[in-house]
Amino acid sequence: SSDVCSSDLVAAKSNGWTKIWDNENYNDPPEKRHKATVAAWMPIAPDEYVAMGVSFTSGPDCLKPPRRAVLCLKKSLSSEVKIKECPLAWTDAR
Repeated sequence: SSDVCSSDLVAAKSNGWTKIWDNENYNDPPEKRHKATVAAWMPIAPDEYVAMGVSFTSGPDCLKPPRRAVLCLKKSLSSEVKIKECPLAWTDAR
């Protein structure tokens, strides 16, 4: 027997995107600043669903959100994982 009701959708399309990072150097003075060439985007999940990762865009139009939706998982089928100590894998701090 299944834990998922047949009328329950396991996944649903995202409702858009939120930009969470880009590589423009905002802290530099305007004369040294360069335009972003890469951006990271978090999917906006519908109610009762969760996004499971991020998408990246690159190139001259990288500040435009991705054109396609992604699938988000039904919240009741997921569980939050709390990481007490996570080693820093990367930073753009200068």
